[in-house]
Amino acid sequence: MTIFQYIKKYGAFSFKQKPFNEVDNVILSFLAYLEFPDQLEDGITLQSFGTSLLEDDERVKKMKQDILSVRGSLKLLKAVYQQKRYRELQLFFIGNRKLQKHPSFLPLHSDFQMVFAMLRLKEPMR
Repeated sequence: MTIFQYIKKYGAFSFKQKPFNEVDNVILSFLAYLEFPDQLEDGITLQSFGTSLLEDDERVKKMKQDILSVRGSLKLLKAVYQQKRYRELQLFFIGNRKLQKHPSFLPLHSDFQMVFAMLRLKEPMR
């Protein structure tokens, strides 16, 4: 089963109905490669973020020209941002907005007790 088949089969299930698993982990990890704007408000849902990003033709065009992982993340976002399973995930900034060139966000779901940290490092750790 591919990731997209999984999304199609289980996207209508909440995390209470089908607990978080390895495939959900891969999906959320891959979304870390998206371009998150500095001004993204804490607590925005994945659905709201996905809608605003996908309506911004210029940003989408730029992302499609980027490396393969970013294009793949964009395709994955299109598949998940409206699915019941993922749409209410809330994104919270982690780190220092002033110091990070590419902010990372933390998906959190109020439906159950889960925190998933997705971090993307652009520069090697020192």
